Amino acid sequence: MNEIFKELFKYGFHDTEITNIFIDRFEVKINFDNGLYILDKNGKETILSDPISLVLNIKSYVNSVENCIEIREFGKKTAYIDFKKFQKQFKNGPFSVAMNYIGVFNNSILFDGGFLGKQIIFSIDEIDSISISRYSKRSN
Repeated sequence: MNEIFKELFKYGFHDTEITNIFIDRFEVKINFDNGLYILDKNGKETILSDPISLVLNIKSYVNSVENCIEIREFGKKTAYIDFKKFQKQFKNGPFSVAMNYIGVFNNSILFDGGFLGKQIIFSIDEIDSISISRYSKRSN
């Protein structure tokens, strides 16, 4: 197992909601206000955690974190959208996660889901490390 992703195997992302995403110099912070499913020793979803932030630290040789994020919207045609347009969609509600995938070849994570009426997948690659922390909704 890739050590970078080890922490993720404690949580289930299926049927959760991403409530917002922020990027900083070498960091992507993904908030789940309603939490993530805590997995038992058999990998089964148990209960939802408290609100959680998934923090992805991007490798320092990357010029821009936005270059590591790929977002595709599906409809009659598939279209790539930029991060700013994607981030604005959170004003209308959360991103519902149907599935998530991990790519150890390029240290990436992909979320498949969407906003109401919009099917979207987005991925983040060149991940150097991952941390997960609980937070209070009021402080974020």
